[in-house]
Formats: sequence, structure tokens, C-alpha cells
Amino acid sequence: MPLRGATSEELTREAAELANARRTGGEDGAPLDEDIADPLGLSLPAYRATAWELNGLVERLVEGVFGEGADRGGAAAGTEAVEQGSAWEAR
Repeated sequence: MPLRGATSEELTREAAELANARRTGGEDGAPLDEDIADPLGLSLPAYRATAWELNGLVERLVEGVFGEGADRGGAAAGTEAVEQGSAWEAR
């Protein structure tokens, strides 16, 4: 958990140390497959699957950096982009 009153350098160092411990410690919840498929040249569902995977990883990153329950103000924008993509496909 971030230290109250810590400098940005201290917070960065703490986050890096925690991330390293999680990576090297085999923490539960770490993805077994760290690669993200490249949908270039594939179908729209492949792009959506990649976007879904990226969204999940970004959510984990936000929780890891800011803690659970962090404000997800940008989540609505992501949903809106998917809806716009669906509208484009319907044309």
C-alpha cells in the first residue's frame, strides 16, 4: 500500500520492488501466458479479444498501483469505444 506523504521517487521505488517480488515470487493471479496476441490482419472478433485481454491487464495494473477500489473514471470511455466499434460494424 502506498506510503502517505511519500515522495514520487519513494512511491516509484516501492512499486518497482513490489512488482519485482510479485514477478519472481510466483504470486497467484499472475498470467501463465504473458504474451498478448497481435490481431493485425485478423477478423474484428480477434481485435475485440485482444482489447478484452488488454482491458483485464490494465485493470490489474491499476489495482496493483493504486489499490483495489481505485477510481475507474476511464472505464466508461473504453465501453464507449467498443460501442462505437459495434455501430461501425453494423453499417
